[in-house]
Amino acid sequence: MIRLRMLSLALLLVPAAAAAAGSATHHDIRARLDLGSGTIEVFDRITLARDLALDEAGGYRFLLHAGLAPEVEGPGWSLARVAGEVGAAFVGINASSETAGGGVPLEGWRLRPGDGAGQPLALRYRGAIRHELDTSGEEYQRSFSETPGIIGPDGVFLAGASYWLPAFGDQLVTFSLEVEGLQPPWDVVSQGRRTRHELAADGTRTTAWRLDHPTEEVYLVAGPWHEYSEQAGDVEVLAFLRQDDPALAGRYLQATRRYLKLYESMLPAYPYPSFALVENFWETGYGMPGFTLLGPRIIRFPWILTSSYPHELLHNWWGNSVFVDFDGGNWCEGLTAYLADHLFAEQRGEAATYRRATLKKYSDFVSTGNDFPLAEFRSRRSAASEAVGYGKSLMVYHMVRRAIGDEAFLEAMSRFFKDNRFRRASFTGVAEAVEAVTGGDWGPFFASWTGRAGAPRLEIQEAAALPSGNPELPWTVRLALRQTQPGEPFTFTVPVAVTLEGRDQPLWVEAGSCHRDCVVEIPCPARPLRLDVDPAFDVMRRLDPLEVPPALSTVFGAADPLYVLPAAAPEAELAAWRGLAEAWAQPRQPRIALDSELAGMPEGAAWVLGWGNRFAAEVAGRLGEHGVALDGDRLLLSGESLPRGERSVVLVARSAADPADAVGWVAGGPLAAIPGLARKLPHYTRYSYLAFVGDEPENVDKGMWQPLASPLVRNLGDGEMPPLALPARPPLAELPSIFDAADIELAVIRLAELRLEGRGLGSAGLAEATDWVESRFEAIGLQPAGDNGFRQSWSWTGGAPEREMALANLVGRLPGTDAALDSRPVVVLAHLDHLGRGWPDARSGNEGTVHPGADDNASGVAVLLELARVMAVEPPRPRPVLFAVVTGEEAGRLGSRRLLGGLTAAGAPLACVNLDTVGRLSQGKLYVLNADSAREWPFLFMGVGHTIGTAIEIVKEPLDSSDQMSCIEAGVPGVQLSTGPHADYHRPTDTADRIDGRGLTVVADAAHEAVSYLAERTEPLTATIAGAAGPAAAPATGEPRRASLGTMPDFAFAGPGVRVQEVMPGSPAEAAGVRAGDVVVALDGAPVADLRGYSAALKGHGPGDTVKVTVRRDGEEMVLTATLAGR
Repeated sequence: MIRLRMLSLALLLVPAAAAAAGSATHHDIRARLDLGSGTIEVFDRITLARDLALDEAGGYRFLLHAGLAPEVEGPGWSLARVAGEVGAAFVGINASSETAGGGVPLEGWRLRPGDGAGQPLALRYRGAIRHELDTSGEEYQRSFSETPGIIGPDGVFLAGASYWLPAFGDQLVTFSLEVEGLQPPWDVVSQGRRTRHELAADGTRTTAWRLDHPTEEVYLVAGPWHEYSEQAGDVEVLAFLRQDDPALAGRYLQATRRYLKLYESMLPAYPYPSFALVENFWETGYGMPGFTLLGPRIIRFPWILTSSYPHELLHNWWGNSVFVDFDGGNWCEGLTAYLADHLFAEQRGEAATYRRATLKKYSDFVSTGNDFPLAEFRSRRSAASEAVGYGKSLMVYHMVRRAIGDEAFLEAMSRFFKDNRFRRASFTGVAEAVEAVTGGDWGPFFASWTGRAGAPRLEIQEAAALPSGNPELPWTVRLALRQTQPGEPFTFTVPVAVTLEGRDQPLWVEAGSCHRDCVVEIPCPARPLRLDVDPAFDVMRRLDPLEVPPALSTVFGAADPLYVLPAAAPEAELAAWRGLAEAWAQPRQPRIALDSELAGMPEGAAWVLGWGNRFAAEVAGRLGEHGVALDGDRLLLSGESLPRGERSVVLVARSAADPADAVGWVAGGPLAAIPGLARKLPHYTRYSYLAFVGDEPENVDKGMWQPLASPLVRNLGDGEMPPLALPARPPLAELPSIFDAADIELAVIRLAELRLEGRGLGSAGLAEATDWVESRFEAIGLQPAGDNGFRQSWSWTGGAPEREMALANLVGRLPGTDAALDSRPVVVLAHLDHLGRGWPDARSGNEGTVHPGADDNASGVAVLLELARVMAVEPPRPRPVLFAVVTGEEAGRLGSRRLLGGLTAAGAPLACVNLDTVGRLSQGKLYVLNADSAREWPFLFMGVGHTIGTAIEIVKEPLDSSDQMSCIEAGVPGVQLSTGPHADYHRPTDTADRIDGRGLTVVADAAHEAVSYLAERTEPLTATIAGAAGPAAAPATGEPRRASLGTMPDFAFAGPGVRVQEVMPGSPAEAAGVRAGDVVVALDGAPVADLRGYSAALKGHGPGDTVKVTVRRDGEEMVLTATLAGR
């Protein structure tokens, strides 16, 4: 959010022209604050703008906060108070009506030049500015307290809305600001460049800031802070925190550097000399020129780094450099949301879901009575105004991008910035920039979408697949669309996807410029099976209720929902539910009824409250097709049974009477959680279901039901409608990694060289690789943590031929800051050994051939080294981190078992993060395996995915795949990061040229977020390791060859059965007719429940055995016959 300029000043009768650089009023300000009395003393030397006009009395009028008693200094100038009532309308996007000027006492003054009057002139004034924090009662969605200005012992916040500086109309200003007399650690933050920061002889601090280009207002923000700073090229990045927290500051400084690099790759250079994160003394989310002011709780929410924070930083281009001409509507919030919030959803592969939620919020919250044109949007004041000013605006920018392409869109936005830098601009300026780049006439498009309220509603009138008679394009899809909303139709292009028989990807077409009615004929090269209109939600429109699942927004957006309380609940619980209802219904009184007073469940919008509510089972029953069931005191949700009292849950079901309405069930686990649910649920409006734990409810599960039917989808075939496979779209820009892809790739190449002969156990190649990794540990600066320097050495007898071998792990340490955690480190693992020339797992025909092991596991070692390098130069965390490059994984996890035995003897580590086969992200997904070993793992990596902008698949099924199992067997929660199986696994074709370099940086980013979190966590994880397998024995020499079907499993598939992700060429599975997507449900008639059961079943067979493989395909089971091969 940004702050806005003054829209009108009642006594300033002469309008000011839009100021450009050189025509702004300049202030040289010296100020002193008295925190106890809430007063400020100011000496302001003013140089008036050249184009500032005299009023009818021959003077210059300004407004100032009442009670400051200004005096003019300078020959020839006189100052007189203007009689009569004065007022101002200062509407702030950072604020609401509480800071819009109405509550600020103002005085009007006239400066009149006389003989000898020159510039600069000076004003001196002193007085109190202390407007206590106030919470807007307009709507439950926004619960921040706000003030136009306050000086007090907790902090200082002075903005334009407080009129602490003289305001000469809507003139832009330049300034220098010097504040003296503060006692450290108190300091001052403002815009521009800090030019002075020093202590006087009496120990007090003087801080000065200067901004030489025009801005709309001057901020004076002060507080007791710890300061941290770094450089990002020419930009100084700073953090001001109220508590000494180097780790938190480090995360924000690092994020700032990444976001600056991201946006400077998309737009012109960052327009300010510095950017600062500033911790406020109350909860805020403000974006000012050159800094953002975030509240003490908000600043510590992990998702803020990828939501509010980049949004506020981006405002330094949009809103704080190109200013908003509010007479034509606020264009900047939608553009900022599109290039921040939507961009990060794109990077996670969730852009269509994000747009769907945006359109749903508009559809749920905006009605005829509260809709308005974008040209009238000033600031967010309600959920409806947010849905228009942010959501609708965002979608308009998306439609422009879709029409002109990514490159032209970014060029147009850059052109808009360059043409309007430090000036006020409107939607007209955006249209002109698009026209300048594309050569087209965009005036009518912007006039229609910004000058009118409403949005189109689409309806399919006809959809049919017809033979065309053309042998090259034998089919034609005829589609008739209609806009059914009242009023004039909108003009836009409609995306249509046609799924074709025998084709993996649908035929994607853009259907012309549709008006009220639109008929489209689509030639098709194969038989059409399915038609989807706007399946990726690319058009700004009002959704049909059946297109999307019900969500919290459906109930929150209702005009007057009923709150149904459980009559049998204790009075304390009833009081808590009444408090929730009153908070959500503000400023109205809620409609409340007891469940005992109703004959049946209400079919309009309603909240059913409490585990014991007699309508709870009915809400859950309506969601049975989504796998939901309420059985007594246990709820089945997301495949998990949730007992009453341990979890707080929220479910939303569609009304039986009207699909546009919904009923929400909210059940508090502990009674103490209900107030927290009242605060938090309005921020989860896009979700259909949620689960929380704890008295201060922490979200542990959330999601949206899958829509079961959409009126914009048609089955064009005779049988079951196939699923839609949306084509992947690249994001508008990629978030730069903090890691060096080239260094990671070079490490993979170094370790996968053929001369190392596959790093086989006991080989000279493995010894050389171990020496090289040891030298990297030393260069990085890790502390040796082995038995002899970095090495943990021992002897082992095995292999083929069997012999005694000298084995060695390498262990390096980053110390922590909390001595109490010294023996409870986070362990980062990666195994260095591979198969050499095949032992112990050569596939048939590959015996004696070098297996380079680039993905398995040169990739994991390379990521570990880069992670250690980055973390070694970051501020230390409370908990130490051990980096362990282990050996003997391929021979039964020899090295990790040895390592964990020594560590657990001294005290169990907190957790293990194992990096194994992480080099093929472009061909698969980033999996987190064994996430069932601690309750926190799924939620940790859910947050990691959002932070780094990558979709992560959480695999809760227990697997014995790699070295994390040695941790689990030792009672330590452990996970493996992996990019999944592929056809080159354990084959000579696993070479460095097939590694995804950019993907390695994504894995490093994910590992960095996870390990950083763990190293900063002082509490243990909630381990869920009961029943872990015992230690695995190393394979014996001459062990019989294992049998293989030749399939690669989908690790993320939750079962029952094992879904086939890929069928190996020439494999038994291919010969038997197994296809990718099949689910193996039985072998020789014995059910296969999961991957572990599948692996156990195969171990009961040998190469050459013939087995019956039962697979489920397209909802039907079939039995195939396969002859197993040797691995």
